[in-house]
Amino acid sequence: MAWACSSVVNQVELPVDVVGFLLRETSFQLEEPFQPFVESRGRSAEHIGGSGANIASNLAVLGAKARLIGTVGNDDVGRQLLSGYEHANLSTQLVRVGRSVRITTLIDPTGDRSFLVDPGDMMDIGLQDMPPTWSEPAAALVLPGYNLYWESELFNPVGLEFARLAHERNIPLIVDAASSRLIENSGRDRVRAMLDDIRPTVLSCSDDEAAALGIRPELPSTWLSADVILIHRGAQPTDVLIQQGTSMEATRIPVASVGDVVDSDGAGDAFLAGFTFHWLRGAGIHHAVELAHEVAARQLQHVGPSLSRGGRGDAPSSESDYRVPPPPAPPVSMGDTMRMALGNRGPDGRELPPDFGDDFGDDFGV
Repeated sequence: MAWACSSVVNQVELPVDVVGFLLRETSFQLEEPFQPFVESRGRSAEHIGGSGANIASNLAVLGAKARLIGTVGNDDVGRQLLSGYEHANLSTQLVRVGRSVRITTLIDPTGDRSFLVDPGDMMDIGLQDMPPTWSEPAAALVLPGYNLYWESELFNPVGLEFARLAHERNIPLIVDAASSRLIENSGRDRVRAMLDDIRPTVLSCSDDEAAALGIRPELPSTWLSADVILIHRGAQPTDVLIQQGTSMEATRIPVASVGDVVDSDGAGDAFLAGFTFHWLRGAGIHHAVELAHEVAARQLQHVGPSLSRGGRGDAPSSESDYRVPPPPAPPVSMGDTMRMALGNRGPDGRELPPDFGDDFGDDFGV
């Protein structure tokens, strides 16, 4: 592919598709380091979150058209999330399914964070539930790894299908490695094989995620099949690994000093949104990384998982009313119906035999 080492065509009229789900995040900013078994004081706030939702929202704030495609809870929380997730440049195509995802984030005085996750029913859709609108034209597809890994030895077929669709549509596939824990749970070799198979144009990962994947910038033999690999390390320089044919180049991009860090939540999502925005508008890889550092620095200056959206703008987001259909009811035999009607007991009070009434409808073609 030639995406990495030449200017990307500026497709400003097309949205950037981002895969993900809307969730409710409650952040609790501690006034002092957390200590178990004692009262901890701080300030709490509620936000709309989710890695994909953060990236799509940030792209919209930066000025790109963005479309979040994925899932949202089919409950009161989900409806509240949809009503608050609005921006002039932002649209949604979300399947409503089950119970909403909820996350509680504990932020210590240094800005470091810990998560408590209630996963809800975010993964309870299958390939048959993907509406055709999810394959409409787009400038690129951003796929956070949360949509690829499951808490088992399987990979999410819906996430894999998104990767296939990106290649079919001939658009850049930008994958965020997402979680060192999920990589370790799924197995390094299996995750590496999966990522090599879906062949992202850009693979973005943190230092911990790169270590979990076994990627070492100084050893090209450890690199994965991506045109560009970005390893962001917070305040430390970002490693940029570029592969084109037999050419392999590693560069380190320094990060400018950031003042007081208020909250590190969402910094990686802001970095990837900033990179995607500037790269798709023709910035070279290295310059796009420099500009992405600036976007991440903005994110570090306030509490919450995404850049402040300010006003909602003139064009509210659009959202699909597509719902995952309930599973079909199991067939009920005539015998089952009769046993339920009789309370499963005969006139003498004794329990009816399991096959009672099963041949009742034979003479009537039932």
